Amino acid sequence: MLLHGTAKSTPPLNSPLSVKKGLYMLSMFEKLINEHGSSTILKERLELFSDKYSMLEEKLKISEQKNKLLENENNNLKIQLNQAGKEIEHLKKAIESSISSETSKKLDEIKEKILQLLFQIGDEINLMQLCSQLSIDKNTAEYHLNILEEGEYIFSRYYQGDWVSGDSGYSAYVIAQEGRKYVVEKMNR
Repeated sequence: MLLHGTAKSTPPLNSPLSVKKGLYMLSMFEKLINEHGSSTILKERLELFSDKYSMLEEKLKISEQKNKLLENENNNLKIQLNQAGKEIEHLKKAIESSISSETSKKLDEIKEKILQLLFQIGDEINLMQLCSQLSIDKNTAEYHLNILEEGEYIFSRYYQGDWVSGDSGYSAYVIAQEGRKYVVEKMNR
């Protein structure tokens, strides 16, 4: 015989205990679905990450190749620049040689007078003294002095003035070896 209250009976479906059990079961199903969904999403994300990583590796490889190409191009440009520098030096020497051969020809009368004066003095002379001794104007003297200096017949030295006394600087001219050679070989014959 069964005693009242000792037998187990199922609670009615609308009882709070049944509702609680049902909600628990639903939450378990939901958790299971979410976990399965999360793993699927995680797997998709890992695949996406793997794809992006592969793309980045490929970009890195391409960048390294481009870097190698740029390094090679840079080295080639350095070589070309070096060659261009050597060619410029060669052309400068050719121009200097051309100027030297042109100036080794007979100089005009004023240039010869300037060289003769500097040769006789044997020391430096400033522009105003030179103009006075040769009776030529300053602009004409400067023109001929510049040509003689370019031909390396003479050279100039600049002396800075004194700002306290108000003296301005001046250039002094001296005959160079090429000028001496010209005077001795071409003018004293």
